[in-house]
Amino acid sequence: MLTAATLAMLGYGIYAAGWSLVDLLIRARLEAWADMTTAATALLLVPAAVLIRAGIPGGLPLGLAALLGLQAISLHNSMHLYGEIQVWTEAGRAAFGAVVMLVAAAGQRDERRRTARDDGDDGDKDEGTR
Repeated sequence: MLTAATLAMLGYGIYAAGWSLVDLLIRARLEAWADMTTAATALLLVPAAVLIRAGIPGGLPLGLAALLGLQAISLHNSMHLYGEIQVWTEAGRAAFGAVVMLVAAAGQRDERRRTARDDGDDGDKDEGTR
């Protein structure tokens, strides 16, 4: 589960950064600050995904902050690109972020339990066989 959440965050971060850089350099449909903010926030999601996978404290809040930042700038971009906020697109993006964070949190919890159980079992087995 943790690996799937990490790959989803990495993919979304790389996709969002790439999309914003293409728009900044080629299409120029949005303001430059909006594209640069999207790229910076998306690139913040990449190290957050690595920290989450490694189980480093603070990885989940950093990932959540990056996903919320991408959601916020997406609302702005939607208004400028389509003249309205596309509710279903934004709801889907929010649902994706929520699912990814829930899966990452559950995966980290399972990893901690597995590690604690493995450490405890190894000590009991060694003592019992001597």
